[in-house]
Order: sequence, then structure tokens, then C-alpha cells
Amino acid sequence: MTVDLEIPLAGTALGGTYVLDERLAARDGDGTLWRGHCLGGPAHVLVRLVPCASTGEALQIVDRATIASGEHHPHVAPLRDCGLVNGALVFLVYDLDAGETLGVFLRRRACSPAETLHIADQLLSALESAHFRDTLHCGIDEDAIFVRQLEDGLSADLLDLGVATTTHRSAYDDICSLAALLVQMTNQPLPQPFGRLIDRAIGPRATGWSSAGELRAALRNALT
Repeated sequence: MTVDLEIPLAGTALGGTYVLDERLAARDGDGTLWRGHCLGGPAHVLVRLVPCASTGEALQIVDRATIASGEHHPHVAPLRDCGLVNGALVFLVYDLDAGETLGVFLRRRACSPAETLHIADQLLSALESAHFRDTLHCGIDEDAIFVRQLEDGLSADLLDLGVATTTHRSAYDDICSLAALLVQMTNQPLPQPFGRLIDRAIGPRATGWSSAGELRAALRNALT
């Protein structure tokens, strides 16, 4: 059944439990990200809204996100809850508060070489874990990553595991996407040979996560 969606606004209550407070980011075709809070309590949360073409598609995403919530990794955003409103609008609730999407962060400032390497290690580890468990997700971009400033530096969390409606993304797809994103993050011009190193790391002969180690090494060589 196809549903005409009415996207909630700030102040909307979802599932009788969560209230949307502030819109943080939008992804083309993949919904919006909000800061929110729990009704009757002080807990603050992140809420991803994912519009779907039909109720059936929405229920598939809820099922996949529920399965993906078993992905316990320090750099995979912890899913608190998920559900369905307005017929075909999925909401995903994460136990994350202080911080911002990588896209918002990069509009304020670029990352230092050390920060870029630190985030690369975190995200490569999270993606490797997700692929090992064969977890669906919708791709790597600056609004699918949530960044927090902790005492020991920046911490990046991967959002939206389980939010995919078609095919699995390959490790090759994710390595390519992450490599392109990392190049944009650093405030240090990358030397020309880095492009060749990236091509070698993620070239057509690369398979699985053997290329992840090569990407990490290439980036480290370029930035240190």
C-alpha cells in the first residue's frame, strides 16, 4: 500500500514516547535527523526519520533495524528504539546527545591529519564489523556519521545500520565512499601520490577488507 506522508515538525510526539526538538540534517531520499527528548524524562536522543514508499517497505526497515541493533560496537550508534508512524514513516531513536553530524562539523572546520586518521580507524572498524555480520545499511556519507568531542579526542559513530531497502553494499562500495570522504575531511593538502595509493587500495582487484588495511596505510603515509 502506497502512503502519502506528512513529515512531522518540531514538537511532534512519536510513538507516544519521543518528541522532536531540532532538525539537524537531511539526506537525499533517506529522511531527516533530529535532536529530541523522551516524554516524562530528561533523556535526550537522536531521531532519524525515514520516509518509505509503502507500509510494507517501512516494516522491512523496522525489522532490519531491529536486527542491526544487535551490532554492539563502540563506533556504531546504539539504537534505543524504532517504530512506524503515519503509515510509512520509520523513526529510529539513538542514545546519542551532545554532538553533530560530520557534515555540520566540517562546515565549521576541517579535521587535522591526526583527527582524520583517528576517525578513519573508528569507521573502518565499525564498517568491518557490520560487513562481518552482513548488516544492511544505506551508505557512507557525512550525514550518516555522528561526531562527538570527548576527552581523548573526536569520536565518530556510524548511524543507520539496517536502513536499506534493496541490496547489500559491498565492502568495495564502502571503502570507495569512505576514501572520498576522508580526502574531504583533512585540512592538510594531500600529496599527489595519495591518489595513486587510493586507486591501489580500492582498485578493481581489491576484495573484501584486505583493501581496508591498505587504505589505512595509504592515508597514514600521506598525512604523517
